[in-house]
Amino acid sequence: MMNHVFMIIAHKMPDLLFRSMKHLEAENHYFIVNIDRKADCQCQFYDGLKKIKNVIKITNFSVAHAGVTQVTTTLHQMQYCVEYPVHFDYYHLISGQDYPVVSNRLFDQKFETDMPYSYLRIDTPEELTVWRKSKYPKRLNRYYLFDLIQNKFLHKTKIFSVLNHLAQLFPREKFNDFLIWGGWQWFSLHDIAVRYILQYLKNNPGLIKRLKYTSCCDELVFNSILMEQHKLPIVSDNDFRYVDWHPRRAYRSLPLILNEEDYDDIVNSGMLFCRKVELGESDRLLEMLDEKINSEK
Repeated sequence: MMNHVFMIIAHKMPDLLFRSMKHLEAENHYFIVNIDRKADCQCQFYDGLKKIKNVIKITNFSVAHAGVTQVTTTLHQMQYCVEYPVHFDYYHLISGQDYPVVSNRLFDQKFETDMPYSYLRIDTPEELTVWRKSKYPKRLNRYYLFDLIQNKFLHKTKIFSVLNHLAQLFPREKFNDFLIWGGWQWFSLHDIAVRYILQYLKNNPGLIKRLKYTSCCDELVFNSILMEQHKLPIVSDNDFRYVDWHPRRAYRSLPLILNEEDYDDIVNSGMLFCRKVELGESDRLLEMLDEKINSEK
């Protein structure tokens, strides 16, 4: 039986997190969870996680959206799991707003048949051609203050926007270490790929330091490291996450907060998780997914 570890980064809605983890609970499923230090409901998170089986570690790093702390927190989780007495075949990075789409039986079955492939989403060749000249350099070759100023209320003000804009005016050495491959942050990686990432960063210790005060490097660094090594079995057009960046209905944020209208698209997509979901807005969808998962056991 293969072992899976779910590396979770959460910052709100503890009840949603516990509901998702309860579906994922299994003898061969383990969890390492970071509860953002800025979260308002710390006690609720910690109390609830005591009731979940196979939680091997809980951390409390402060994670800034778009900051390098997204990357350093994930690396801490990887390193801890690699050194853990249990060998993990697959590492799944998910947020507290991801929700499983299939039962554990079907989840495990998928990776047993496809081993040792790793799954992460890379931008299309057309996007890469354009964004390597525009979006990626803009993210990496300017200064940003996401990690330096982590007050979540200040981030929503014009003051932070002005400060962040001013920081970008300061000159910065260009990032030319390797060819950039952009994509999405969330992934399902085989142990071979995780160990390759950790060894690469051990051999190139300056990389993470250089990524400080950049923007959204979590969507660039793991993708770039893995795609540089062409011998690794990587599936780069699928990460098993259903995400809607191009909604057909009105929305207040991207990616779209999913609801029951998206159920058919989700279950027909072949994905293993869907995101983002929220209590209140996604309640009926979660009930429908609960029913589907329970019927597959």
